[in-house]
Amino acid sequence: MKNKFGKKALYHAMAIAIFLAISFAYFNPVLQNKELVQSDMVNVEGMAKELKDHQEKTGEFAQWTNSMFGGMPAYQIYSAPPSNIYFYLGQTVQKPFPYMSLAIILMSLISFYILLSIMGVSPWLSIIGAFAFAFCSYNFIIIEAGHITKAYAIATLPLVVAGFVSVFSNKKLLAGGLLLAVGLGINIAQSHFQITYYLFMAMALYVLIEFIYSIKEKTLPHFGKSLAVAFVATILAVLPNLHELYKTYDYGKESMRGPSELTLDNSRNTEGLDKDYAFSWSYGKMETFTLLIPGFYGNSSHYELSKNSNLYKELVSKGVPEGNARESIQAVPAYWGAQPFTSGPVYVGAIMVFLFALGLVIVKNKYKWWLLSITILGILLSWGKNLPGFNYLFFDFFPGYNKFRTVSMILVIPSFSIVLLGILALKEFVEQKLSKDELKKALIISAGFTAGISALFALFGGGMFDFIGSSDQTMLANGFPQWYLDALVADRISMLRGDAFRSFALIMLSAGGLWLYNLKKVNMKTLLISISVLVFMDLWIVNKRYLNDDDFVPKRKIVNSNRPSENDLMILEDKDLSYRVFNIAGNPFNDSRTSYFHKSIGGYHGAKLRRYQEVVESQFSQGINVQVLNMLNTRYFIAPSQDGRPIVQRNVSALGNAWFVDTLLIAKNADEELQKLGQINTSTTAVVDQRFEKLTKDWSQAKDSLSYIKLVEYKPDYLKYEVDAHQNKVVVFSEIYYPKYWKSTIDGQDAAHFRANYILRSMIVPQGKHIVEFKFEPDAWNLAERISFWSSVIIGLLIFSYLVYRLKFIVKKE
Repeated sequence: MKNKFGKKALYHAMAIAIFLAISFAYFNPVLQNKELVQSDMVNVEGMAKELKDHQEKTGEFAQWTNSMFGGMPAYQIYSAPPSNIYFYLGQTVQKPFPYMSLAIILMSLISFYILLSIMGVSPWLSIIGAFAFAFCSYNFIIIEAGHITKAYAIATLPLVVAGFVSVFSNKKLLAGGLLLAVGLGINIAQSHFQITYYLFMAMALYVLIEFIYSIKEKTLPHFGKSLAVAFVATILAVLPNLHELYKTYDYGKESMRGPSELTLDNSRNTEGLDKDYAFSWSYGKMETFTLLIPGFYGNSSHYELSKNSNLYKELVSKGVPEGNARESIQAVPAYWGAQPFTSGPVYVGAIMVFLFALGLVIVKNKYKWWLLSITILGILLSWGKNLPGFNYLFFDFFPGYNKFRTVSMILVIPSFSIVLLGILALKEFVEQKLSKDELKKALIISAGFTAGISALFALFGGGMFDFIGSSDQTMLANGFPQWYLDALVADRISMLRGDAFRSFALIMLSAGGLWLYNLKKVNMKTLLISISVLVFMDLWIVNKRYLNDDDFVPKRKIVNSNRPSENDLMILEDKDLSYRVFNIAGNPFNDSRTSYFHKSIGGYHGAKLRRYQEVVESQFSQGINVQVLNMLNTRYFIAPSQDGRPIVQRNVSALGNAWFVDTLLIAKNADEELQKLGQINTSTTAVVDQRFEKLTKDWSQAKDSLSYIKLVEYKPDYLKYEVDAHQNKVVVFSEIYYPKYWKSTIDGQDAAHFRANYILRSMIVPQGKHIVEFKFEPDAWNLAERISFWSSVIIGLLIFSYLVYRLKFIVKKE
């Protein structure tokens, strides 16, 4: 027993050492004090700047920010560390290593290794499988972009599957249940609920397959016990995450993922995301071949070509200096697929696709049918609007599915299932439980199918498509010559054919090794080393196309990346407590740089307030409604000038932090309220929904130039005004209305406020001098916070008790 335990521990330690070596080798610039420049993380810095500054100054974590979209809840931007044990368990791997890069891949490697070990796969095969899963191209593409929570959710996905497999496959229900609770808890704690949602879909199919097999094998009692343990484990995973889950659910009802009150636009989805928006990033049907051939659709929308490319040669032949030509090919729109743009394909590896096909032939257990079903489901769902009948059915009727966008993201499930079945196939093959003839036949079928497809595209791919991308006509319209596009098309053809031949060669080499092993010409050690080298070279080289050493820069440059421009410095000279900036020099509603320095009309966030988005769409899309900008206290514009350099313009018509109005228009519904907003002078008139009409009694419409209101104290979640009203007056505040948690008082006494102009706050202020205050206090979360804390304590005790029990058991056995 002692030798067996020691041998296992040695293998696991060796695996972790290999994973560390691989991770540091790929991300070696971190050893040179460099970091990745990740666009999304730059945006996060802008999103969170006001909140961080407030926390550093006061020690308080505000849950509202005014730095984006006029103001919005900050639950998912920057908040206090949670009372969630799973958050801290996840950090045992995340914290000691570079969080934004290396730690993600390390966690992916360890998670998949644990899964394969639980499924009885040998350590060396488990290492191969872990590498293949972790080094799927999509993982590196999202790391380069800075989609960190998504990357960690994917990395922890195998832990959840390991828990389910452990619970349903053996009698160690306690250990399996605890593993499931911990794995799922860590996954949920990453706060990327779209990946977790896809995971639940996959595991629902797993339970269904287990149920079918339990009927077939007459093991329903064990299935029932396992299902009960899995249910309890899921509850234990959810409870410590309850605080964050509740906040997300609570905000979701008011965000773009919640219902809309508008009814005139019948094409709009009234619950969840707009359908066109949700399906913007739909994988093309033929694009699925990128799982096998990475360059099938031109790699990426900003791909770096080599000096051997057709485009480079054509540029030089047209007289472009070599230096300029090299610069021109560093980020070309090589991608020509169905998505608006992409940073790279989902490439699982030619060898893994071949092994997956082999697994469909030789693997005989229940896992094959589960993995095949989730592969097919994931591919079909990734097609989105390109398979409308199937996907719109899911969107309209499947609970919660309409809350998510970028449906191509579900390819993380096929990426997982292809690798897992591929490794199970390799396990079956090397164990040779089937006859030589059966294995020979399986090799011919799987290699013939996958290598045959690769050969077909390598030989004839150049004549099978037009290789014209959605952006090509725009390029021509913007002055690019036809010869430029012709050269680019030639390079797209070369990418397809070159990578197709590459995949063909990798499959044939791998199949050749298995063939020789089946003939006893090579031993298992030689075979596995050969497969390891091929898989390693394949995925490593492809991933370097999308994330390489050139993407790292010295940390000091990242620290200084948000230096204020001359325009920013000019605006920052204005020391008033609160005003807003509208940066129309770029893409104001998809950029958070302005939020880093100012309170912005725009911003960057995946879940804007729905009402604000509806105002943007109705008042800005067909031309900017200046009245709306005025009511949002837009004091400065950053606008492009004739020479292309942004300049600052002061808006003298901005209405300030609050103002009195003389006229109220009552709207019978949201459609009328939004329509009237586009017609009024916001300095004198406000539109109010009829449901708030009872709060608009007893006020004077008389014009009064002596009354005043002034903002005298500002925090992200607290506003204080001085008011001197000579009559009972209606005040409109240039602050975003939110139906929950904003508590308003006049002279310390509760006072009701209501919504005006579709998105702003308003109230009746009585005659006299008063202090008006707004405080954002989401105290409805307190119960969820207490549940998270005490369930974390209980689960911590359970984990500790189990570890003590196992240690005593091991010592006793020895």
